[in-house]
Amino acid sequence: MAKALEQTQYAGEFQLESLKIFSPSREVFVDLLNVCIQIDIFESIYTSSMTAQIIIVDTENIVDKLPIVGQEYVEMKLSSPNANDDFNTLDFSGDRELFVSSIANKEVVGNSGAFTYVLTLVTKELLINLNTRISKSYTDDISNIVRDLLKNKIGTRKNLNIEKTSGVRKIISPNINPYTLINNLKREATSSIDLSPHYLFFENKHGFNFVSIQSLFARPYIGRLHSGETVKDASTSISEASGKNALAPNDSELIQAHKRILEHTFVSSKDIAMNLISGMLGSTLITHDIYSKSYDKAEYNYFSDFKKFMRIENNPNPMYHKSLLQDLGDFKNSTIRLHPTSTVSNKDAQHYTNNKTIYESNKPKDWIQQLDAKVVELENGQMINMTIHGNSLYSAGDIVELSFPITGQDHDDDKIDFASGNYLISKLRHSLTPPTNSHVIHMSVVRDCSRTII
Repeated sequence: MAKALEQTQYAGEFQLESLKIFSPSREVFVDLLNVCIQIDIFESIYTSSMTAQIIIVDTENIVDKLPIVGQEYVEMKLSSPNANDDFNTLDFSGDRELFVSSIANKEVVGNSGAFTYVLTLVTKELLINLNTRISKSYTDDISNIVRDLLKNKIGTRKNLNIEKTSGVRKIISPNINPYTLINNLKREATSSIDLSPHYLFFENKHGFNFVSIQSLFARPYIGRLHSGETVKDASTSISEASGKNALAPNDSELIQAHKRILEHTFVSSKDIAMNLISGMLGSTLITHDIYSKSYDKAEYNYFSDFKKFMRIENNPNPMYHKSLLQDLGDFKNSTIRLHPTSTVSNKDAQHYTNNKTIYESNKPKDWIQQLDAKVVELENGQMINMTIHGNSLYSAGDIVELSFPITGQDHDDDKIDFASGNYLISKLRHSLTPPTNSHVIHMSVVRDCSRTII
């Protein structure tokens, strides 16, 4: 990274190679490089599509000249000077063009005769999804069904990062949109690697992702960020830094700027009442078998199931102390869920081939409690909103390592705060200002455990 940064003049610099708007027929286009004053690009692990907004100061009456009516295509390509390949470039050209979905906030600028307006951009796949209905029966594992929906129903040519799921399922789609079906399927998907039920479906700059959270946790961190004046040395991890001098004052000012967190806010509430009623700390699942006319119970407990699946830290600790079990009980009655199933010897009793049940049942005991608890952990656990200098390397779903220096007295000689450690980027907004050639990233990062024993 240091070698690449030698060509960078300042942190947050970016290269806007192309910004054009094409008419619906693609016969006419207008270059927006000189009239665009703001670009915002949004990614989230909780949404199925990327979106963007660009703010235009129109001195040439482009709206009427093109004209812009809300069905144009926008070609945009930008990168940071240290992005050395297309993989680390924000490229919305060719098959990745964005679609103008709306024009809003049209305002006159003083007496200049110019006016500003906001173009909201969406991916073409999102609009195709809204205009497509699936009435079809599938017999396959969920990952292959998702692949078929994205390639053959949506028609995307973007990269597909789809993690293999376990079990062959018999699925009937009741005339719903492809994204709706995929989001329904992700709830029942379990990984063929570790049977993790924590699946996500989202789009980032690399393409579409249908993966378990554990596969994201297994990735190496993409960057190390620090909130102090000097940043941690790249050769020293946080785990190695405990009790050592972890700062690197000899790093160049530019490298330090790229690693520095400009602003941050700890927004995690860890609302224990919310975590109780939502099932994060514990729940009971009652499954009613409509085939055998029987029912069964399954209990989930945050502490006993804590290490069942991989977490973002190598040596994770719960976010709550086990004394909660003594103070409040085992939480099994805090949330009670009822879910139907139909099984014969753990197979789906509804569908037969040659008078045999060969397909996997939906197995609610394998996913419903674990998945709901994980979602609450990420949304109501340890979350930080922060701003850093812009870099096209970052995207939703990446891992970053954060380091916060101790404030006040360092009681344990740790040198770093308990909030330091690995975090998952859950939401991200690239905010770029072409007139000043400046780029910042606003992001939310989350994690599902603590570094320290509470």
